Amino acid sequence: MDILLSNEWLVTTGGTGTFVYTLAGELTERGHNVYLYTNEWGGLADRICKDFDVKKYVDKKYDLILANHNTTVKQLYKKGLTIQTCHGKFPLLEQPSKYADGHVSISREVQNHLITKNIASTIILNGINCKRFDSFHKLNEKKPIVLSMCHSVEAHNNVEAAAISLGMGFKKIDKKNNWKWDVEHEINNCDIVVGLGRSAYEALACGRPLIIYDKRHYSRSIGDGYFLNDFFSFMRNNCSGRFSNTNMGVDELVQELKKYRPEHGVIARDIALNNFNVVSTVNDYLTYFEIVLTAQEYSKISNKCKRILFSLLIKIRPFTPKIIRNIGKHIIKDWKRLHEYY
Repeated sequence: MDILLSNEWLVTTGGTGTFVYTLAGELTERGHNVYLYTNEWGGLADRICKDFDVKKYVDKKYDLILANHNTTVKQLYKKGLTIQTCHGKFPLLEQPSKYADGHVSISREVQNHLITKNIASTIILNGINCKRFDSFHKLNEKKPIVLSMCHSVEAHNNVEAAAISLGMGFKKIDKKNNWKWDVEHEINNCDIVVGLGRSAYEALACGRPLIIYDKRHYSRSIGDGYFLNDFFSFMRNNCSGRFSNTNMGVDELVQELKKYRPEHGVIARDIALNNFNVVSTVNDYLTYFEIVLTAQEYSKISNKCKRILFSLLIKIRPFTPKIIRNIGKHIIKDWKRLHEYY
């Protein structure tokens, strides 16, 4: 198929940008013709095109448009069947667009948010390239190294203080200050990862035990703690810390770091393979595409049948008794309800 991927910006690495990069790799590997659209073209867009032979957007019809951000949905929806992925409940760009033919939520939390806006969606979890993000080094039992992938200085400092108090090593990587593209190697050079969202899933794919915690500009210093506390509940909120919503400082981080065991790395890797493998993610997107396409075809057929029925009833109305006309009204009413349901 000709598939168009879109994102508001593709300048530097970010959550949705890395998501687009990962989808592009899997789709091109399957032989699809992938195109790319963004309102802010930059280094990440160039990398996507170079690494996977993705083509820049051209003005034509596409079989499928996988769009991030409601701005690009509005700009592109006339070019093909459009599925919008909503990655969060708070940002304005992530709010569902009325122009999309279908909606994907990346978590139960996002799906519930869309329901409040009368938008139905299917849940497809974040996809990680589990070949790229793999376990290359064994975990250390003595003096493990903690990697902070947090987004704020305060969170980094809290993690560092907790690690040092336990005699553990400490490193940090920050997408705003010292980010490296080959982050999978940074993760593999450490033993425990602290972070949220996509960073958390990449850590699990690398077989690294995880502590879900951060302090970001839109939230307090909160977290869910060690991933084995109740991971599948944490996943409902995209491992954002909002499931437990626990205030976490240095003392709380110390208690969570004490739960680390090298053998937990195998569990982490299994969780990623079974829930976040991009192979399954793309399978789910293509299945959902078929469902939306089938629904649209049904809608065309039912609308045509409805027009024929209306036309017939109008033509025979002068020659039918009142009781038959009333039956016809009920048929039309039921037909409308059925059509709205599907």
